[in-house]
Amino acid sequence: MQHDKDSVWIDKWLAGDQQAFRQLVVNHKDMIYTISFNILKNQEEAEDVAQMVFVKAFQKIDTFKRTALFSTWLYRIAYNLSISELRKRKQRFTVVDGLNFEKLAQTLPDGDTDEIEKKEVEANLLLKAIDDLEADERGLISLYYIQDQSVEQISTITGLGQSNVKTKMFRIRKKLHAMLLTQKIH
Repeated sequence: MQHDKDSVWIDKWLAGDQQAFRQLVVNHKDMIYTISFNILKNQEEAEDVAQMVFVKAFQKIDTFKRTALFSTWLYRIAYNLSISELRKRKQRFTVVDGLNFEKLAQTLPDGDTDEIEKKEVEANLLLKAIDDLEADERGLISLYYIQDQSVEQISTITGLGQSNVKTKMFRIRKKLHAMLLTQKIH
């Protein structure tokens, strides 16, 4: 279990083993980058934020409470730094690559999808709709559908209450459904 491995590496790191910190970076760098990229939509900025996440983790390890998973703590740092970076730019970005569209499409309310015969067409419509979402909405979609984070974990990462996460996810799916219906009409 990654949680147990992380605890061992954290203990070694706190005892002065710098290789342990490197191992924590190796264990989590891909997920941290993915979260950052899914929010920022820019490879270089996502790489910069991922580096900042580990610098901040290195500096603030004493604030890590072991009541949560280390990965959740890192994801929250990544989420917050990414949103902060996005606010600095105030721009719109292209859509996420690698999103589990089938999983997301299954959660959308049923509608008139008979006109769309191919999954590729549905995926393209969904991509366009997701691209039109606000950055924080794309972030929630990313955490839930790409990172497979639970509502509880998303709550911890974003600082939103669990019921608020559920409500936002419901509204985002409803918004996506409406956007998809509009795209089909045009």
